[in-house]
Amino acid sequence: MEVYSFAHKRLSHTDNTQIVIEDRIETPIESTAFPGKVPKMLEQHLALDNLKNKNDKLSLYLEAAVKAYIISNLSLFSGMEALLDGRRWYNRDYD
Repeated sequence: MEVYSFAHKRLSHTDNTQIVIEDRIETPIESTAFPGKVPKMLEQHLALDNLKNKNDKLSLYLEAAVKAYIISNLSLFSGMEALLDGRRWYNRDYD
């Protein structure tokens, strides 16, 4: 069995030794013995060589987390797979 898990974390505002999890993304549990479409897509799109935004660790992590969410929810709308490829992953706006 395999699952990918991502979390948006920050330091606590009241105690900077504590970490607070704001949001989390978990992919559905999938069989590694009989992989279907989702595990194959996760493996393909989340491979380090295939992630595009390597400007900093946060950008890389966010790209992986968003792609994992998209792949895990392909049925949300018909254009979900098209979001995985393209130039939109090359930079993040910091403003």
